[in-house]
Amino acid sequence: MPPEPPASDPAALTRRAVLTAALALPPWMLVSGCTLSGPRDDSGSDDSGGDDVGRDNKQAADEDPDVAVLDEAVAVVTGLVTGLEQSVAERPTLARQVDPVLEAHRRHAQVLGEARPSGSAGTPSGSASPSRPPVGPRQTLARLARAERQAAARHLEHTARAKSGQFARLLASIAAAEAQYGVVLGKAAR
Repeated sequence: MPPEPPASDPAALTRRAVLTAALALPPWMLVSGCTLSGPRDDSGSDDSGGDDVGRDNKQAADEDPDVAVLDEAVAVVTGLVTGLEQSVAERPTLARQVDPVLEAHRRHAQVLGEARPSGSAGTPSGSASPSRPPVGPRQTLARLARAERQAAARHLEHTARAKSGQFARLLASIAAAEAQYGVVLGKAAR
């Protein structure tokens, strides 16, 4: 077994260091190369058929399967934001634990919104959450942790359906963040 490189080795990057660096980037850099157009063949041309098919960009965007995945992902993130906001409104004492997660999801929603191709209209996302019976802070945190884990699972499903590799990586990154928030909120619920 080869020896592990010393911690001072600049080539020895940890997963945490890479994720920290990625989170430090402005949102536009995370999706700057992201395209929601169809997959490309080895020659670098897209599979839309070009002028032979006679579709304009708006029609192509409307038929792009990644737009549907994007709409679903936005709805999931919007639902999380709504649930977190309602929880803080009901239990202001939870703000210290919930606000960082809420802010991260707002950034996720912004980045997903910026990934939308021009000419495609978004579907209305989010709906009024049903009223819940009052519960204690621990039960609220446990419910939020469960919602984070469910959202992470949904985004992993979206990742598998995404045609664009960069879009799939963006969704996977959001899913990883949600999984971590689920752990953090779950520990806070104990």
